[in-house]
Amino acid sequence: MPYYLLIIGDPTAVPLGFQFDLALQHAVGRVALDSPAAYGRYARSVLSAEEHSNPRSLDLEVFSVGHEGDEATALARKVLVGPTLKRLAKAEELTTRHVDGQAATKGVLSDAVAAGESSLLFAVSHAALFSPQSPRQRPCQGALVCADWPGTGPASASQYFAASDLNPDADLTGRLLFLFGCHTAGTPHLDSFGVPGHGSRRRRRQLAPAPFIAALPSALLSHPAGGALAVIAHVDRAFPQHLFGPLADGQSRVFESVLRQLLMGQRVGFAMESFGHRHGELAARLLAQAFEAGDGDFDPLDGEALWTAYNDARSHIILGDPAVRLDAGSG
Repeated sequence: MPYYLLIIGDPTAVPLGFQFDLALQHAVGRVALDSPAAYGRYARSVLSAEEHSNPRSLDLEVFSVGHEGDEATALARKVLVGPTLKRLAKAEELTTRHVDGQAATKGVLSDAVAAGESSLLFAVSHAALFSPQSPRQRPCQGALVCADWPGTGPASASQYFAASDLNPDADLTGRLLFLFGCHTAGTPHLDSFGVPGHGSRRRRRQLAPAPFIAALPSALLSHPAGGALAVIAHVDRAFPQHLFGPLADGQSRVFESVLRQLLMGQRVGFAMESFGHRHGELAARLLAQAFEAGDGDFDPLDGEALWTAYNDARSHIILGDPAVRLDAGSG
């Protein structure tokens, strides 16, 4: 079987779990668009990026949202974004633009996506969530909630960046985006966190009538003015809490490794091996914890934290061709 594998189709045809498992040992991407024309636009954008040198420099733009009194975004900025940027800054050739906290508004994000000065955009935020019965679930679930949201109550359309907010003139050709937030890649039929790593089974909640890929990354890939090379994003809920405790350093280093390798021009599927390795490592720890309970020489990690970290590692996926890389035209 080839190392680089591209799944064509939505999760009702090829399950998300199949993609998770393949990514343990392969570079796997998925393209699930709504029409043959959309697939054609994405293919032409990738070919254009490969045939022409990217005029953008290999640098990083970070968009990390903060809301007053919101623990989740505060944790993400403190234990993921801050340390990762500090370590990446040691690379002298790296230029980083960072929009943080209350400055990370919808207007600023819209301009950052449209202007396209940086080759890699890393966005960390909450995402818009809707009930399975809502007509807005398919078009808006996983949209990036910006600093315009006050931190309480449901986010309105004016406070999150959805597929419909993409500037029609934005040229995303040759760019990569990494979206860290709940459901930014897609939504499974049932949630991944209802069954803990050990102990009693809890009922899994229905999240959607059927699994689906989020509209925002699909729109980024198939944009009429030029689509992105690929989008890395998260299936199901994302928990920044897993970045605390005994697993914290290993988990945050995975993000750093992926960003560093992408900026070095590695192919996105190869760069994402860090998540595959982490997925496998945490799966082994879960099995050890289940089978070695009671062993006086075995020091188990907290089961809930381990289960959350495992699901987080396996749930980051590539949407797009896993063999693409930044500045493909120059090498």
